[in-house]
Amino acid sequence: MLKQYKANWTTFDNLDMELFVTTELFKLRSLHYGYWEPKESLTLENLRRAQIRYTETLLEMIPPDVMTILDVGAGIGDNAQALCNSGYSVTAISPDLNHAQYFEKMLAPKLRFVPSKFEDFIDPGIYDLILMSESHVYFHMDAGFAQCRRLLRPGGYLLVSGMFSRDDGPNIKAGRIFYDYFDSEMDYKTRAEIYGLQLIQNVDITSQTLPTLALAYDMYCDKLVPFMAMAEHYLNSSAGWKWKLLKIVLRKQFRELTTMKQMYDHRLNPEVFQNQARYMRMLFQLPRA
Repeated sequence: MLKQYKANWTTFDNLDMELFVTTELFKLRSLHYGYWEPKESLTLENLRRAQIRYTETLLEMIPPDVMTILDVGAGIGDNAQALCNSGYSVTAISPDLNHAQYFEKMLAPKLRFVPSKFEDFIDPGIYDLILMSESHVYFHMDAGFAQCRRLLRPGGYLLVSGMFSRDDGPNIKAGRIFYDYFDSEMDYKTRAEIYGLQLIQNVDITSQTLPTLALAYDMYCDKLVPFMAMAEHYLNSSAGWKWKLLKIVLRKQFRELTTMKQMYDHRLNPEVFQNQARYMRMLFQLPRA
């Protein structure tokens, strides 16, 4: 069964709350998980270094016969900018209206941004490589692979870097909220083969990405959760019946907040991630003829 990630967990009225917190509060210039080295301390500064390293190691996987790249789900453009700096011609696409502003500030003549979902993207040109960095979960596999067949030249490549659900591991079917939306590694490889995409490189970087979750989970448990409990206690104590009435009037919104908290309880927990998911990099290639 093909699954699709619920992409709008934190997007309200075209404002992505995760994007806002990441870029405005923490001043990060990347949205991905980063690539940590052993024994690095869990700090925001080291996270910034890990995110730069993530892009550097990702570019190392690009074959030498690649010149044109389609960056799918390009985020705020850190990968696209690095690709252009390395001499590639890049078309970056994203359906998020907030992402366009970041590309408008880039001075890269070989970079083009198109606001579009991947499954709706139409382009008369063909590409040497399609990059999906943490974006393959936003559309069904069939839609993604069909687009790859249409947009890649013979012998072209698909480079995927992101999370996949595990089919093994302890308690794998228990308590899934977030990772259940992800395709399994085995299913993804099987469907890719059906569309003629041959796996030529497969790298597990779970251990290099886990520190980002550990850092986020510590901040979430140590700062956000206690603050929410304090706010709840304050409103219960000071507002009385007004607070109770507000919870009735906004019961739908409070249910959404509860669901969101349950999602983050799972998504940010490194132990849950290790049990239920893996962070993989896969390089596929179409036949040359």
